[in-house]
Amino acid sequence: MKNKKELLILALFITDNCNMRCSYCFVKKSKKSMSLELAKKSIDMALGLGYENVIITFLGGEPLLEYEKIKKIINYSKERNVKRYNVATNGLLLNKSKLEYFCKSNVAVQFSFDGTEESQNMCRVKKDAKGSYALLKDKLELFSKYADKMHFEIRMTFSPKTVPHLCESINFLHASGFTNSRINLMPVVSCVKWEEDDFISLREQILKIKNLLKVKKVNLYLNECLGECSNVSKLSLEQIVPCNAGTRVLCVDKKGDAYPCFVYAGISDKKKKKYLLGNIETKFKLERGKQFAEKYKAEYLSCPTWNYFLGDRALETYKKVFNLWKELKC
Repeated sequence: MKNKKELLILALFITDNCNMRCSYCFVKKSKKSMSLELAKKSIDMALGLGYENVIITFLGGEPLLEYEKIKKIINYSKERNVKRYNVATNGLLLNKSKLEYFCKSNVAVQFSFDGTEESQNMCRVKKDAKGSYALLKDKLELFSKYADKMHFEIRMTFSPKTVPHLCESINFLHASGFTNSRINLMPVVSCVKWEEDDFISLREQILKIKNLLKVKKVNLYLNECLGECSNVSKLSLEQIVPCNAGTRVLCVDKKGDAYPCFVYAGISDKKKKKYLLGNIETKFKLERGKQFAEKYKAEYLSCPTWNYFLGDRALETYKKVFNLWKELKC
C-alpha cells in the first residue's frame, strides 16, 4: 500500500446462526460461528494493513447470540488501540446491560426494525414463522432512551408488501421516541418483484413523508449507495466505488475467508469464490480487493454482487426507487 489510508471497516461475520427468519435475508443460516482465535487473527491482519483507524463491525446471523465472544474481541482489540465498533442486531437479545456496555465501549448499534406491528410482522418473523413485533414493542422505550446517549441507527427495510405503511412506520418510530436516531431506509429488490402498482404506492408514500417532514424533524436516510449508483459520473477516484468495497471494507466469514463485499461473506453461492481475497490463516492478497474496486469504479451498476445475485430486474427496481425519491425531492 503506497499511502497510509485513513479508515478500514473490518466486518466480522461472527455467526451464521439467528433467532429470526426474515423473508428477505440473504444469509444462509447455520449454527456455525467464528472462533475467538480467528477473530483475533483477523484483527491482527487488519491492523497490519497500514490504515490509521480500524472500525470493527459485527454481523451475522444475529451477532448477539455470541455476545460474550464479542466482549472478548472488543477487549482484545482495545488493547491494540481499536476505538470504534458497530453491531447489527434484530433487537431480540438487546437489553439494558448490553446497551450499557455498548455505550461504555463506543459500540454503535444498528437495529433492524420495520416499523408498525403490521409492517414488522410481514417479513421479520421468528423461527416459528410468527411475527416478532410483540417481543420488541416493550423494548422500544428502552432503546429510544439509549438512542440519545449513543449512535443508535434503525434500519427499516421496505418491500412491496410494506410500502403502503412506509410513512406510518416512520411516524411510528418518531412517536416511539426515536427523534434523533437515523432511520436508514433500504428497499428489498432481490427476492420480490415490484409491480407498477407498487411504484404508484411508493410515490404516494413519499409525498406523505414529505408532508411529515414539514412538521416533524426526522433523521431519514435512503441507503447511501442508491444515489451514487444512479449517477456513476459523480464517483470519485479516491472513493472508487460508493460502497467502498475493496478499498475501505474488508469482510471475513466464519471460516476466515476474506471478501471485498459483505454480501459475499454472508452467502453460500459458489460464484463468490471468484472474489475471494484469500484466507486469514493461509494466504491473503489485498491487491485483489483493489483490483475489484478498480474494475467496477467506472460503472458501479456492473458490480458482480448485483449481476450475479440480484439480476437485471433488481437493478432496475433499485434505480426506480431512488429516481422516484429524487424526483419528488424527499
